[in-house]
Amino acid sequence: MRHSNKVRTYCIPFSDQFEEVVRAEFQKFTADIPMKPDDRLAASMALNELALNAVEHSRSEDNQVVITFRFLGGSLNIQVRDKGRGLVVSEPKARYYRGHGFNIVKALCDRMDVHPSGTGLTVSITKNLWRPQIGGFSI
Repeated sequence: MRHSNKVRTYCIPFSDQFEEVVRAEFQKFTADIPMKPDDRLAASMALNELALNAVEHSRSEDNQVVITFRFLGGSLNIQVRDKGRGLVVSEPKARYYRGHGFNIVKALCDRMDVHPSGTGLTVSITKNLWRPQIGGFSI
């Protein structure tokens, strides 16, 4: 069965149920997308890490994170955007990359892009779900 491209955007407020809401929206969006269990788990773990980072570091006045899911051409793209103060250029970058979160996300996904701005931080990840088969092995 061929699955069409689709896009969904959610504004998820910070709350005690934030993690559960993010997880539920991911499961709802990917329910009809054919994914290997390892790919689904990796994308879910990366999303969780990015969403929690957004809550922890954004200092957003509106207390919400915007998450966009895209399934396009055999790839799952997830964009997590907070509306916090963004990265301050005068402060050392090491302060924002002190943890292992981005390294974990990079290891779980095929691509990660970070776009800081004065109105927040946007992190976009891509997980390729289609891999050509050669001799029974994915490459």
